[in-house]
Amino acid sequence: MENEIIDYATAAKYLKEIYCLLNKDYFNNELEDVTITIQKKAGSFGHFSLDKVWKREDGQVVDRQHEINISAGYMARPIENIVATLMHECVHLYNFSIGVKDVSSNGVYHNRIFKKEAEKRGLIINKHPQYGWTLTTPSPMLIDWVKKNGLVDIPIYREDYMVQVGGTGGADGNKPIGTDGAAKPVKKKCSTRKYVCPSCNLSVRATKEVFIICGNCMETMEVRE
Repeated sequence: MENEIIDYATAAKYLKEIYCLLNKDYFNNELEDVTITIQKKAGSFGHFSLDKVWKREDGQVVDRQHEINISAGYMARPIENIVATLMHECVHLYNFSIGVKDVSSNGVYHNRIFKKEAEKRGLIINKHPQYGWTLTTPSPMLIDWVKKNGLVDIPIYREDYMVQVGGTGGADGNKPIGTDGAAKPVKKKCSTRKYVCPSCNLSVRATKEVFIICGNCMETMEVRE
């Protein structure tokens, strides 16, 4: 299928196909239909919306769906890690559908209920000191499932974030919950340099090393951090 994943639309369709496979094999098709998105989401690999934020109107028929998002900046990960993120969010959806609360502290702390249900379904869950049982990796069982179904890496992604080990939270209402260990993006250092006159403290900035004379004092300006 790798050659067929050529743009956002086919990548999202592929994720939806994986969602349906997970639903069939791990949830007995008990999960409802959802909208899969690939959006920029700093600080997490994915999220699940508590509210049904997607709406489709067809005449008198109105269909509303929850959203499961896979962060666009982390799509370059191996497919087994993408599947683990998707499974993580599926567990949130499952618990929500049966009325079980698997997060607390305003929707950011993953409790032992989440850990238990996630580990039933091929995830390895480790504890983050602030966000609870949220750090997610695929177990050998889930990796074998990925191979058995012939799933392949997704060759398109958004170059926004550096992937690191860490953790962060979520929220309630129509805000997302559920992360599995993404760290906040690393800010790039500023490439400009500050030059200051040693006599009058006049300052200017330059994008490269330059030789500058202060017009007021005729002194050579010095680089300052």
